[in-house]
Amino acid sequence: MESGDASTDTDHETTAAPAEDETDAPAQDLTDYERKIAEIIADAYILKGEYVLALEAMYSEAEAALSSLSDGENNDAAVAALVSDYLSRASSLERQCDSRIDTIVFELEQLIRAHGGDSQLVDTLIETYANEKATKKAWYISRLEEKGLISS
Repeated sequence: MESGDASTDTDHETTAAPAEDETDAPAQDLTDYERKIAEIIADAYILKGEYVLALEAMYSEAEAALSSLSDGENNDAAVAALVSDYLSRASSLERQCDSRIDTIVFELEQLIRAHGGDSQLVDTLIETYANEKATKKAWYISRLEEKGLISS
């Protein structure tokens, strides 16, 4: 059994990685290409995290502001003004996020075109963004409707 272990060790020692100059250039480019794609997709996930946190913070802030209205201030007009202000801020945040995702999509499109790649990844990113945004937006809208702060 020990002699088998020795031959196994010898087999590992004879297997060597190809020398640097033996590596073909297209494989190296592909690795760089894949790395760049991964970075762009990571940017999209970072963006999602930033904006979800910003929305959650804004929602909490709005709830606190509503709760802090005194009895005299807690009338329909004051509540409507507060809700309108926060909806406006949320819309502004959405436009900022849309603009940033447009930039990410553009970078991804340019990279894929430059390497003759498949644009399906771009389509998937756009579709995923739109679906996740619609889901998150619907959740917040439903919460506001449940509280009677907006009507559908």
